[in-house]
Amino acid sequence: MFDATTYLQQHEAAATLIDALDEGRACRLPTLKWTVMPDGTLKAHVPRTGTSRNAFRAWAEHLQADTEDLSRDGLTVLRAATDRGLPGRGRRVKIVLFAKFHARAAQPV
Repeated sequence: MFDATTYLQQHEAAATLIDALDEGRACRLPTLKWTVMPDGTLKAHVPRTGTSRNAFRAWAEHLQADTEDLSRDGLTVLRAATDRGLPGRGRRVKIVLFAKFHARAAQPV
């Protein structure tokens, strides 16, 4: 079924993604995995690396997003979200950022 509203929402999210990629490169932010969702939400995942937490913080600050820690059972799950899109860009796209990783075990002294 054709839904013009959905197409417009996805178009805005895709345009926001292009802006985010440009800003990420210009600001030297870590690379993320991006997805344009059917409802027009722009979803970003921080790759699992030794610097995942720092990458999450850098992007959350850049997006001026509200953050929350959803960690449980030894799995660190960080989430940041904004309905304002990229700061200063004028597109009101929901952006959700996730980072999931297992915390490293403490090293013996």
